[in-house]
Order: sequence, then C-alpha cells, then structure tokens
Amino acid sequence: MLTFISQGLGKTLQTISFLAYLKHNLGNSGPHIVVVPKSTLQNWAREFEKWTPDFNIVTLAGSKEERAEIIASRILPRQFEVCITTYEICLIEKAPLKKLSFAYIVIDEAHRIKNADSILAQIVR
Repeated sequence: MLTFISQGLGKTLQTISFLAYLKHNLGNSGPHIVVVPKSTLQNWAREFEKWTPDFNIVTLAGSKEERAEIIASRILPRQFEVCITTYEICLIEKAPLKKLSFAYIVIDEAHRIKNADSILAQIVR
C-alpha cells in the first residue's frame, strides 16, 4: 500500500513514532528501511537519535568502501533495526538490500517512485 502525505505535517516524527510503536507495543523491531533524498539523510538520523535513542540505526551511505563495510558488518548480519539510506544508494546497493526482508519500507518524497516503470520504483517495490 502506498500512502502520499502532504508537506509540513511532521511526517518524519510521525514515522519515527509509528516505528517506535511497532517496536515497543507490538514487538516488531524490524528490520525496517527508510529511503530518503540525500539532502535529508542526516536529518532523519538526528531525529531517530533524538526521539528514539534505543533504536539500533544504521545509515547506509559513504564511499564504496565505507558502504561495503557497513553492508558486511551490519546489513547482511542484520545488526540493526532501522536502515536509513538514499534513493541513489538503493540503486547502487540493490543486490545486498534485496537479500533482506524488511518489515516496513518508508519512502520519503515518494513522488520519486510514481512512475511504476522507473528503475527506482521497481527496486523499491
């Protein structure tokens, strides 16, 4: 199910609250993935740290070597509850990400996947 919500309504905090509810009330601690524009990656990481410091967050970003280390040490062994990454990194690292079964996939700026035929939309779906 895709849901589109308008700008300026506190979606980031609502999303973090929803994932915290899943973890603390329903016992569903993921793994979840949050796919965001590069410009908002660090904001999402800060908001998770501020509001849910008990979450085990991994940010998948950086150079090819840095990403390879994160994938090998955290992503593939599932040593995280929430992975925050960008659209571009999803495209680049699609092979290892496809090996996981995410409980929830959060897509910030979801208009980027409206075109069902785009490569990004196909990977996310």
